[in-house]
Amino acid sequence: MDHTIIPVWKKAPLLRIIPCFCAGLIIQKNASLEAHSLLAFLLFNVAVFIGLHFTPIRFQFYCAKLKSLLVFVCSIIIGMVCLYAANPTRKSNYFTKPLKTDDAIICTIITEPKIGAFNIQLQAKITQVGKPQAWKNTSGKLLIKLKKSNTNILPNIGDVYLINQHPINIKGNKNPGSFQADEYYATKGIFHQLNIRENEWLLLKKNQVAWYKKLTIDWRNSVLSQLKKNLPNNKKILGIAEALLIGYQDDLDPDIMQAYSTTGVIHIIAISGLHIGILYAVLWWLMAQIKWVNNKKIIKGFVVICCLWIFTMMCGASPSVLRSTVMFTCILVGSMQDRKMHVMASLSASALLLLIFDPYLLWNLGFQLSYLAVLGIISFQKPIYGLIKTKFKPINYLSEMIAVTLAAQLATLPITLLYFHQFPTYFLIANLIAVPLSTAILFAEIGIVLFGFFTPISSFFGTLTHWGISFMNAMAESIEQWPNSNIKYIPASVSSTLFFYGMIAFLLLWLIHKKKAHYWGFLLMIFCFSMVHTQEVFASWKQKKFIVFHQYNNTAMVWICGRKSLWLISPELKQDKRWINQIETGVYNQFQLKKENATWKYIIANQDKFVEVNQKKYLILSGGKTQLKPLKNIDCLILSNHTKHNLTHLAQQADIQQVVITPTNSKSKMERWKKEAEALPLRCFSITDQGAYME
Repeated sequence: MDHTIIPVWKKAPLLRIIPCFCAGLIIQKNASLEAHSLLAFLLFNVAVFIGLHFTPIRFQFYCAKLKSLLVFVCSIIIGMVCLYAANPTRKSNYFTKPLKTDDAIICTIITEPKIGAFNIQLQAKITQVGKPQAWKNTSGKLLIKLKKSNTNILPNIGDVYLINQHPINIKGNKNPGSFQADEYYATKGIFHQLNIRENEWLLLKKNQVAWYKKLTIDWRNSVLSQLKKNLPNNKKILGIAEALLIGYQDDLDPDIMQAYSTTGVIHIIAISGLHIGILYAVLWWLMAQIKWVNNKKIIKGFVVICCLWIFTMMCGASPSVLRSTVMFTCILVGSMQDRKMHVMASLSASALLLLIFDPYLLWNLGFQLSYLAVLGIISFQKPIYGLIKTKFKPINYLSEMIAVTLAAQLATLPITLLYFHQFPTYFLIANLIAVPLSTAILFAEIGIVLFGFFTPISSFFGTLTHWGISFMNAMAESIEQWPNSNIKYIPASVSSTLFFYGMIAFLLLWLIHKKKAHYWGFLLMIFCFSMVHTQEVFASWKQKKFIVFHQYNNTAMVWICGRKSLWLISPELKQDKRWINQIETGVYNQFQLKKENATWKYIIANQDKFVEVNQKKYLILSGGKTQLKPLKNIDCLILSNHTKHNLTHLAQQADIQQVVITPTNSKSKMERWKKEAEALPLRCFSITDQGAYME
């Protein structure tokens, strides 16, 4: 096979277009240019490109590179236009535009309820706003948070509700390194939310859902019923089985999830490209065993495509499965051509198709990992296998699996470090066990579903599934306990990630072509990566930060000096391991701190605290009104835990540079303090309105 780079570009021309298209998406997300400007620039480039065709041949020869540049520029602009068009808030009938103060909204539930600790989350499509007899048709989606109670009646997809409340903007907490709800839901086209109680909405209609969507829901519920019938009611078994087969994760056990994450096999239970790829490979192999089908590519490809889409519908047609199915459908269509299409062409075509349909997918981690993993297997599997293959066929089967695992891990490593800042040390061992075992479990579960009508056979497959998942869980929990099973708090930034991918690309080229230019390119990428990393390390040694976290029930803050940290939190928060782990991980990753250099202190109720750190003075007022010691200068005053102090009186006692109001106070007090700060005047920061405070 010809491994030169030029034939690959020629066989897959879209590989040159996709980076430009993605660049356009990124530029538009940050610049937010208007449609008329984009269209004018696009028409100008198209006009120049067409005009070049009417110039003399000799001039066209000299302008060949200009024509290529114009194609790339047009690709960038088209990407910008696609993201502009995908933004629902720009539509003339977006629900917030005609919405008036006394209007109600009518919405249709489009997702299943997710039950949390305090509320039930749903997504809805707003179809109308206004008043009875004067409804206006609208578009747009909404996040609904229904307060959890003992009387909750869970809504279903397709239920239509009347709500007489106005949505508010989704706000992120802006805690360093933590989940940002506003950014996450923006990629799903959702910018507003409603916080309601059970008695604050009215059911108008039930099950107003399209027939095909109802069919997929019924199929999925039938599959869940069969699994529950043939497997023990144990979250560690049933939860894994449901996630592995159809991606249903509501019954997953948090501890087993952590074990899978630590060992690097979390992709096993996040149904995506792996599952569809396994089905694709097995179905293709089965078709190849039938002689009269094997020689007919169109029939073989059509059967496999139908099976993949049936499985997708059975899984409830979730976005992650749909993306993977579209990707493998494009690959199959390419393989069915008389003139065999290069797999890179099929892969790039599916990626471009999905991005045009939903440009926000570019920021979806599942989309990124799926395509990077497949791209890594296509690019790296053969070179790696060439280095480790032997003359013994039984060992070569293991070598092939190792090559595939290493190729996928190598391609996804930089981006996983950027997002998660951790590396599973024993990922190779865990994957060599989990991937083939999960494949067998997957087909045993399919056996449960197919033979659900015949109890003895379905029970047999249920027993096999139970044994397989039990062994896989034991493996994950065992490897998790091995020393240094997961390296945490690995520093990574966007620039270092790009240079990391540059290193991988030049290394691959050098292994294939053995050219000095690729070798020097590899060394250059190592040098740039080292320089960026060194600069970030030096910056972390000199950093001085102060953060007050966005936390409603308790107060928490941290001072950072170099790589050391001083934490000051409410005693109740120290018992919340989930919160501590989330906040710790985010702060340590973003600021390259060391856990062993952290000091913890507590805010005692009704006891004010004075702290002097990094040559700055901080006063934390907590609880009731107390007698303060005389202070001349306060760099930052933190008002927390329903303190009763008067801001005007405090400003008369000391020179206050900054006031920070935490969400642990009542709304009335926060509003009063903000008005007092404005009148003084005094710099005031409300965490409830603006997210975590950081200086």
